Amino acid sequence: METLKRQEAIDKLVDDDLDSFHTGHLDGDNSYAAALLEFGHKGYADYTNEELAAELFERNDINSFKVIDNEQE
Repeated sequence: METLKRQEAIDKLVDDDLDSFHTGHLDGDNSYAAALLEFGHKGYADYTNEELAAELFERNDINSFKVIDNEQE
């Protein structure tokens, strides 16, 4: 199990989204970006630690994640 601080988890998800936008655009498939713009997206800062961990697991199903508050070690 990988443990990430909250901001690290948010940064990882944002980076993954940006990569998806860029790759999709290069491949001529903007459906991911279009869906976010059309239907919206709850910002990662508004996710609970458990929701962040679940989203990371869904995208990286080879690892499980634990997200802790930034102040925790």
